[in-house]
Amino acid sequence: MNPPAPLPPEVLGSASTIRNPYPVYRALQHASPVCYTRLHVASREGRSEPPYVWMLLRHREVLAALRDPTAFCAATPQLREGIPRLMRVRSTRPHRTHLWSLVSEVCSPQRLSALADQIQQIAGALLDTVGRGPVEFMTAYAAPLSTRMMVAALGFPSDDAPLFKPWCEAGVAYSSMPLKERPQALQQFTAYLRQAIAARRAEPADDLLSAMIAADIEGESLPDDEIRGAIAGAVISSSEGSANLLGNMMALLGDRPELWRRAREDRSLVEPIVEEALRYESPMQSFSRVTTRAIVVSGMEIPEGELVDLCCGAANRDPEVFEAPDDFRPERPTNREHLSFGRGSRYCAGAPLIRLVARTTLHAFLDRFPTLGRGAAAPVRQQVARVALGYTSLPLVLG
Repeated sequence: MNPPAPLPPEVLGSASTIRNPYPVYRALQHASPVCYTRLHVASREGRSEPPYVWMLLRHREVLAALRDPTAFCAATPQLREGIPRLMRVRSTRPHRTHLWSLVSEVCSPQRLSALADQIQQIAGALLDTVGRGPVEFMTAYAAPLSTRMMVAALGFPSDDAPLFKPWCEAGVAYSSMPLKERPQALQQFTAYLRQAIAARRAEPADDLLSAMIAADIEGESLPDDEIRGAIAGAVISSSEGSANLLGNMMALLGDRPELWRRAREDRSLVEPIVEEALRYESPMQSFSRVTTRAIVVSGMEIPEGELVDLCCGAANRDPEVFEAPDDFRPERPTNREHLSFGRGSRYCAGAPLIRLVARTTLHAFLDRFPTLGRGAAAPVRQQVARVALGYTSLPLVLG
């Protein structure tokens, strides 16, 4: 079966759609649960032109694919091409599974309990600096908190936290960093991790680095490049995802003063607000996979070896699962059905930590500020990469 006629890349890759993809999602969902398009990216790794990709848009299809990693694989040469070399890890199942379990240990209940106090202290110190009045939320709070919490979670020195922000920017495709500066930043990150690994080999500690160094996977220890890749991936994905969630959540609340007042009086609303923000404006809009065999999805045959985007951003606005999906309703009974962190064996290992940071932030702001509103200047969304939804600048007024 031939694929359907592909959508032109500008349908989903335009700056306006990246800033707000939901009207396009809705139109595509009405037409078909599966669409086919050319990626709106520069060619890389010797490609003569950007590749085509299948897109799954409805909740049921995205959920089924997330639950079937044997058919929709996340670790393939096709996907590794688009990952900075620093962040690549071996694709064989024992290594992927063991690395995932080690990274997940950062978010175990015991470690989260210990991290909660650190995150509260970081949040409090940042808010002491911010004070009342106008603030650019992303640079004053969201970005530094997200970076510092990840540094704390991994056991790196807190004084090194400012170093990580440009390294994280270099690792994401929507960075404002000039393209020629990214290799240098990633080389600096690599050198830092090399030194950190050497220090832990000489003097182990109770942290993720030491656990990776001591790991035994089918009689083999992890090579240093695997450790660096796993650590870099955890730092970049968790810190960027956390910052985007914080910005999206606070922007939504800045437009809803009555909800802010209610949440100050009733803190049982904090967790539903976080979950509804994850559903309504998912910081990660899609997950990339490759088919390992030909598979039929909603009557459409996707051949083996095809790139597939599991569009959780579209799935999270599926009216079959979420009534009035374009309304922000923290108390909706189905808001935890969102797919923003994936599902099944590929569930985001950093999800508990990202949720903890969002809840801690919301409590801290509700404690200090009776009112929250939008600033006079217009906010700025990132508008380069459609995989993420977040602000680069978010002016707020803290009252």
